[in-house]
Amino acid sequence: PDRLQAALRALLRAAEFCDSPANASKVADILARETYLGLPAGVIATSLPSTSPRSHADRSVFFANTATFPWLSQAQWFLGEMRRWGYLDTSVDPQKIATIFRPDLYAAAAISLGLAVPTDTAKSEGKHDGSWRLPARPAPIDMGPDRFMDGAKFDPALHKPLSDA
Repeated sequence: PDRLQAALRALLRAAEFCDSPANASKVADILARETYLGLPAGVIATSLPSTSPRSHADRSVFFANTATFPWLSQAQWFLGEMRRWGYLDTSVDPQKIATIFRPDLYAAAAISLGLAVPTDTAKSEGKHDGSWRLPARPAPIDMGPDRFMDGAKFDPALHKPLSDA
């Protein structure tokens, strides 16, 4: 358990580091290595967080918007889509598989670093055109838009994609 918590804390710190525009050139240099992406650092840098006015939709997100949180609702969604497209046998119970997502372990690591932790393990997806605040402890988390291109929404209470009705 101690090693797992140390690894989770390291991953959270790394995600924060990668999200900082001040670190974009360092991150690009690391990812450019042949053992990772093997692409020119300048090309990679165009997808990293930046202070440029270019849309955030065109940038990678490593930590912001709870990108590292193991949402049980996302597990349900991913597994439901895998079943829908025939990648998951219908005899497999997505609810049971979703138990490998461990928000409790994440929360322990995040709290030890003084980070805010969502107060719930599920959230709707695709409902926000603009910025919004996610309930969390010790303080709410500022979130960005999460609207899908097709206008679909995912309501974890229903465990299925919803139309924009």
